[in-house]
Amino acid sequence: MQCFWLPMSSQAMCYNQKKSFFCHINYINLHLSSLLSFNYQSQNMKKLLLIALVLTGLTAKAQYFHHLYGSANDDYSTSGVNITPINPLPVGHFQTGITFTCLPVNAATATYNDMNGNVGGGFFFENNYLFTSPAGNLVSPQGGSNAMALTTCGPTLGMSGFYLDPALPAGNNTAVYYMIVNAGGAPGPVFTYTPPPGFDIVSMGGVAQSQFLPGEWYLTGTVIDGAATRRAFALRINECTGAMAWGMIYDILAPVTQTTARDIAENQVPLFSPVAAAIVGEVVNNGNQDGFLLHIDGLTGMPAPHPVIIYGFPNTVDALWSIESAPQCPNYPPGFVLGGHTDVNGNQDFLVVRMDPLIAPFIMNTYDYSLAAGNDNRCYDAIQRINSACQCEFYAMGNVQNGVFGGFDIMVVKMDLFGASFVGDEFNYGGNGNDFGAKLDQRNLVLCGPPIPNFDGLSIFSTWGSLPNIGGNSDMMNIKAYYNGVSTAGGCNEILSTPVLLPGIPPMPQMPAVPFVNINPAGNIGAFSIPIQDMTLCFAPIIGGGNNARVAPVNTNKENEAMLVMPNPAQTGTKAVSVEYESTDAGTVDVAIYDMLGRQYYSGKAEVVKGKNKLPVDMSTTNMSAGTYSVRVTKNGEGKTILLMVE
Repeated sequence: MQCFWLPMSSQAMCYNQKKSFFCHINYINLHLSSLLSFNYQSQNMKKLLLIALVLTGLTAKAQYFHHLYGSANDDYSTSGVNITPINPLPVGHFQTGITFTCLPVNAATATYNDMNGNVGGGFFFENNYLFTSPAGNLVSPQGGSNAMALTTCGPTLGMSGFYLDPALPAGNNTAVYYMIVNAGGAPGPVFTYTPPPGFDIVSMGGVAQSQFLPGEWYLTGTVIDGAATRRAFALRINECTGAMAWGMIYDILAPVTQTTARDIAENQVPLFSPVAAAIVGEVVNNGNQDGFLLHIDGLTGMPAPHPVIIYGFPNTVDALWSIESAPQCPNYPPGFVLGGHTDVNGNQDFLVVRMDPLIAPFIMNTYDYSLAAGNDNRCYDAIQRINSACQCEFYAMGNVQNGVFGGFDIMVVKMDLFGASFVGDEFNYGGNGNDFGAKLDQRNLVLCGPPIPNFDGLSIFSTWGSLPNIGGNSDMMNIKAYYNGVSTAGGCNEILSTPVLLPGIPPMPQMPAVPFVNINPAGNIGAFSIPIQDMTLCFAPIIGGGNNARVAPVNTNKENEAMLVMPNPAQTGTKAVSVEYESTDAGTVDVAIYDMLGRQYYSGKAEVVKGKNKLPVDMSTTNMSAGTYSVRVTKNGEGKTILLMVE
């Protein structure tokens, strides 16, 4: 019996190492390009042996489905992405993960399948990949892998993660890897990037493709030093050459003692440099676990001249697991969508944030599991969609413990532009074992228009730990669903319910504690370049109850109606504006105005009565220049935000 840390859970899980794995392997020699250290001074030549274990497949035709991919061993999904017709790869789904083999090492796992979830040959494949070091040692991928849709060197895909070399001593035996995968699944060159001596990689976070630097990718993760201190790291690489532009380890100062990076995204508004990005994860801060967001310079990797943003509450366990770039939509400016979890309400609940490019939140909500209140549920990914009504809507995905299907279940919550959910907006999927959500993606070909029938929808990349299965205790699974959560005819492994929105979330802290507002680079990451069977659980080409039109019905809940601010736009020098705000009861509200950089221009309180209120806002001393501002009204921890234009 061996134990491992499940990538999408904070709990250690155990598995029996099975001997039924197909262990006859073919060795493929790959020649290396030159060794690249961070200062590009050494030019050593090495080579890596890469082993590809091909999984066999069965096919079934469907548009909306639950489909499994795996081997006779335990296979776990950690990432996935929809593929649009590029390079010239056909439309499909690319999903990656990890397999625990009968060998002393793990295997990286990947499948590229068509719109029906099938693997029919040609460009499509389902493989395990094993690696050996330049010295000929088998090295072991750890914690899963990330799926990467390459755009400048096709027809290829990419996958990245980190590995452990058991033949080397601790402090010098881990490295990040990035592998190009050719059409049909043949392994291409594998590039690796090592931390400086004394640091070992303990986990990899997410990846992000640059929109400003074509062909460039950001990777992030966590290292640990000899004193057991964890720090976040990030690097930027080229998808075709593997060349590293920069690599950086970040040290968030006391009172933060530990940092774990979970995800990274590029900022659509380059606030501090021509290209910017942000890292999220969790820190141990004054003995508490909090979420954090760190802005960095995308050109150099250096920390941006802005404090670390802390998401957390006293004596709670809070974390951020995902960050996605959120384009401008009719309701909000460009920014980010964050996903994570918090136990501020007593148990772990989904935490979802839609924020501006810097710090100010428009939505900051928590959601409990509706089918058994009080059970722990954790969000690991959140995305924004522009629906057929041309409005923002949001989806959050993760797991719930002790779900109604049994063990862990996959849980998805959908929200309208205000963060509100309605009947049927919680999607639960699972079987009698432990099933885990990993990554969420959307296919949304017609923005602000009618969806294409039987084509648009959600891809829920996940792990199936129930029966029936391919083999072992778990397989990778892709759930293809309509935007209303319907994925199968007759409700196969599926329950739709109503999310529980919890109150009492205070505004996000505007500044971190003074002792650790600075971030110092702690080291550089060097780089050297070196060159599964499936089955269908349930499917249906068309489902009568499926609906892609929009995420939620028209919001008739007065509590969530948009506020009004008058005049809007206001002229530069305007002395006052009036905010129309509807309250469900009497009380005190906090009113604040921020610019798009998160700077606060106004703060005040007002008394409100039940019903509609007009709140005067004195702008005579704010010195607000022309631009876009957010007006936020908060009552009992619940906030509403509206944009104010100043001309």
